[in-house]
Amino acid sequence: MQTLYGEVEGVIQPARDWRLTGRLGMLTALNGSRRPGLQRTLYDWRIGLATQFKGLNLQLAVTGVGPDTDRDGADRHSREALVFGVTKAF
Repeated sequence: MQTLYGEVEGVIQPARDWRLTGRLGMLTALNGSRRPGLQRTLYDWRIGLATQFKGLNLQLAVTGVGPDTDRDGADRHSREALVFGVTKAF
């Protein structure tokens, strides 16, 4: 199956040392077969808050994807998750 994916990302700095981050993406099936009940177009998103603390980048975000269906194709729903990340540059 061939697909096309695109996304838009952005960052706003509302206060010193704080960043609001966001992303919106879309995946579209161009051709080929797909699982029964799977939507032709799916989206994913993420919105988060990040800061620096003692040389670490800390981020808390909510992310999601949808719409999708259960394996039997009966129930449409979205999926969300709370994500905490810590990174350090070397």
